[in-house]
Amino acid sequence: MAQAVSNEDLSKIEKIVKQNPKLLNVISASGFNVLMLCLYIEKFASFKRLIELGANSNSINPYTKHSVLIEACKPFGTSLEWRTDNRYAELLLMKGADPNYAVEQDFTNEQRVNISATSPIFRASRLDLGLVKTLVRFGADYEKRIGGTKPFAQAVTFKKFAIINYYIDSLKIDLKAPLTIGTSDSLFVQDYIDKFMAYQGGTEGYELKQKLIKRLTAKGIDFKNHKYKL
Repeated sequence: MAQAVSNEDLSKIEKIVKQNPKLLNVISASGFNVLMLCLYIEKFASFKRLIELGANSNSINPYTKHSVLIEACKPFGTSLEWRTDNRYAELLLMKGADPNYAVEQDFTNEQRVNISATSPIFRASRLDLGLVKTLVRFGADYEKRIGGTKPFAQAVTFKKFAIINYYIDSLKIDLKAPLTIGTSDSLFVQDYIDKFMAYQGGTEGYELKQKLIKRLTAKGIDFKNHKYKL
């Protein structure tokens, strides 16, 4: 099956699945099923055919607790050239994947690997505006906190200005609500901007930061008198 998927031999994939449908649910030593394999070797044609043949669009990696949709919210390509490919996530959503399934808290699994809390919208908010919009269109809760932190915080942390503007202008989030609620303190948008947008003056990033601060100030966010915590 793995070879057929890698070669995108769709007729062979169909033949194998019809002979033994249980192969769709076989889990590898790392917790992947064949659908997740398609994601990591980036074979969309194979991925699409497996979905059509009945692969579970809500399958879960038993070790990471990540859904296949969470796994689909990732950068594709290599470190030499990262790119977006939202076809995987959109197809999963069209086939009934739960946009609000989440790993609610960090944990250490039985293999002693630390797994971070996450969700599809939480991941997407640091990656790509198109992916965020797709998830929202299918009902993703963009206000849902993951480990105490809102997805909007991811957009600010990773300096995704297009996504930040979408949250502000289209989703109209409560900008005065804490982005992170911790056990001892809470962090606000001012804290995140101060910590993660440390641009040098005169750079494009600095100008974008100043425009953002100006917009937020006009909406009642107080940067001057805020008691910064990061």
